Amino acid sequence: MRNSILVFRNVYKTYTGEPILKGINLSLREGDFSAIVGPSGSGKSTLLHLAGGLELPTKGEIYLFGRRIDPLPEDERDEFRKGKVAYIFQFHYLLEDFTVEENLEIFGKLLGVSNLDKKINEILEILGLNHRRKYKPYYLSGGERQRVSIGRALLSGAKLILADEPTGNLDPLQAEEIFKLFAKLNSQGVTFLVVTHNKNLLKNFNRIYLLKGGVLSDYSPL
Repeated sequence: MRNSILVFRNVYKTYTGEPILKGINLSLREGDFSAIVGPSGSGKSTLLHLAGGLELPTKGEIYLFGRRIDPLPEDERDEFRKGKVAYIFQFHYLLEDFTVEENLEIFGKLLGVSNLDKKINEILEILGLNHRRKYKPYYLSGGERQRVSIGRALLSGAKLILADEPTGNLDPLQAEEIFKLFAKLNSQGVTFLVVTHNKNLLKNFNRIYLLKGGVLSDYSPL
């Protein structure tokens, strides 16, 4: 039986008295490849922030790798998710004055990654970026820059990747390229929860949720 990775139990989130999430129930297991779709402003990014412990629910329970995280102090949440959860955002947030290799090295040192040089070499090979390792972000394509940001997630050793519109700034060909990489990583045991507006990519997922009006339900493409 696959282990539970992420569980929401009757989760609510309110901002300045305005309900954003209304009784969310969600269960992800090891190896799931899931997506969340829904209109802008429906709370998709908020849900991802709650999933990794970046924000706390107004009410309800959140479990990550079998441990309830919402009652934990911020420093304990940070320490617990370290090396377990990684975020990939729509914008890559690379350090523009440093090469691909240096971007990964700086991030790895911040995380205290052991055997850093070896892991960077392995990740650049997986990402198909060995030939770009000495290039600064300015000289990379959009897809290549996003692959570097994925490299940071891999460097952390995360088993759960939370991706918020990871192909939103990419053309269709680059988007397909990124999702092929996601599928490869998923086949190696990495669990994904991805927010996307791109309905052309939904065929890649084995489960799709719709978040609308603060309520999460199963989504059935027409």
